[in-house]
Amino acid sequence: MSHAVAKKSQWGAADEWLSTHRKNGASRAGDEARALMQTLAWGAKVHALGTQTPILTLSILLSDALLDDEIINMACAHLANRARLDRELATSIVIAPLCLQSRIDLAYPKKMYGENAGPVLRRYKAYITEAERTRLFFPALINGNHWILFEINFLTKELRYADSRSHHGSIPKITVRNILEWLKHDFGGGFTNKGDTLPHGTQAFLDVSSCGVYAINALAHELFGGKLVSSKTMREERMWRFCDLAKAHNDYKLRQTNSTSPVGYATLSVEDLELLHDYNTTNLPSPVAPEVPKSCNIPPDPPVQISYSESATSDSESYLGSESDSVSESSSLAEYSSNLSDEMSVIDSTPVQTRKRVLSPVLPIGNQDEASKHLKLDHPSQNLDAPSVQSHPLYPFSGHNVPPISDSTHDVNKDKRTKRQILRAQGVIVSTVASRKLKQSMKDGTIVINENCRAIFEQKVWEHDPHAEFKYGVRWEVYHLLCSSWSTMKEAYDVTRFTKHLKSCISKGSSTKRGRKLKQVATLTAAGALDCWVTVARPSKAVGEPESNPAEQPISKAQPTRTLDTWAKKLG
Repeated sequence: MSHAVAKKSQWGAADEWLSTHRKNGASRAGDEARALMQTLAWGAKVHALGTQTPILTLSILLSDALLDDEIINMACAHLANRARLDRELATSIVIAPLCLQSRIDLAYPKKMYGENAGPVLRRYKAYITEAERTRLFFPALINGNHWILFEINFLTKELRYADSRSHHGSIPKITVRNILEWLKHDFGGGFTNKGDTLPHGTQAFLDVSSCGVYAINALAHELFGGKLVSSKTMREERMWRFCDLAKAHNDYKLRQTNSTSPVGYATLSVEDLELLHDYNTTNLPSPVAPEVPKSCNIPPDPPVQISYSESATSDSESYLGSESDSVSESSSLAEYSSNLSDEMSVIDSTPVQTRKRVLSPVLPIGNQDEASKHLKLDHPSQNLDAPSVQSHPLYPFSGHNVPPISDSTHDVNKDKRTKRQILRAQGVIVSTVASRKLKQSMKDGTIVINENCRAIFEQKVWEHDPHAEFKYGVRWEVYHLLCSSWSTMKEAYDVTRFTKHLKSCISKGSSTKRGRKLKQVATLTAAGALDCWVTVARPSKAVGEPESNPAEQPISKAQPTRTLDTWAKKLG
């Protein structure tokens, strides 16, 4: 019951968000999103686009929350499906999932490239070089809270990316370094980092959760053209992305309803699938190989209307899947769809003349012989043009030569999911937004100082330096008597920079000059000579008086000073 209440509450919040933001030119997108929302079963799962995540995940698009990895992968899958229908794009580009970035980052510390590289990087290298793909697109997560889009052009040997917050000074230095190192070892090097030159929209200063929308829009703009998203159209873009993914889910259900030729598979447990991460594993269970049509029909031209028929699965053998290492990249990939080719373009069942296979703009599994070392198939394939086992797409652009898990193991696998996998982060920490607003108000001079917070701030400073001074304004500064210098705080009520300054300042006190100065300060403090020029005096406590709350302690007014310059000169 609690799960039903939580789901109803989240969908209710999405509906309220739609009602609030459907104006300002977004009424058409809002109406279509609301109509599609009524067709979704709240407790179902999204089986389309190479995933099996709860349908509730789509409600993230109908909010101002940060997009999670499932939404990013599904959105890239949808654009990959569209790219397949374009002859030029279908033979020139590759759209990779999030697992590519993680494997590039993992390979950098130990320089695991070339023959020592993992299966993901090896097969990407083989596919790009053998299929002669010229452009590679993939999303990346920076610092765990920011989405950007990367493009590698193998013709011009250029690396570009689209960062919607680059105007605020954010540069993905570590990720760029790791990518260039991979290109240097596996593709001969010579690549130039062009930086943030991929066309993209620009986030507003206080917008810290829409970077995923801007990254997906940048990919769509680069492939198909169209308008770049802005701060005014960002919420409308979220609505259209929700419509795209909801339609893909509904279309998948329609294909399953019309299908009359289901394919049976042997059941593999989650533990068996996890063995695929070990590239040297050979003792895997043998799945039952399904029957595959001998011919592969490919649509001659990008169709305007796509008809769904029982021949949907026959197109799957024209596409090669990705490799086993991407099983763990998404938090909800512990469960897999029980049907094949859920994201591929569907063609008419009328027999047509068999034509030469056209590679899709997606990641291949690579060498089938290499995969057969780890999965003992009943009929191992020796010819890529006529494989005996259809690949199961974990992504629309990546898949496995592993049969999907049937529904019989769904309940068992669900119990093994951790709480962290189920409750994925769907937003930004509230303190981050509050910190940005506080800095902006200090910059604009509109900050309203909270006296209690300021009293606590001064109390913390006085614990380290009883004779500290304060300056309040556009910048908050604290005067340290020992080194006679002012330290600028990061923001109001924050003493972190002052405490860091104390560590470096005290470490310098070992010198003879600083030691004499420290003794002078101690002597003057004991004699009470410094109390006459401290700007803000620390409240004194009588003998036997109980401890009080720092926020309730009175703050004395600034005292007139006349000996400040004299003591400053003496102390250096």
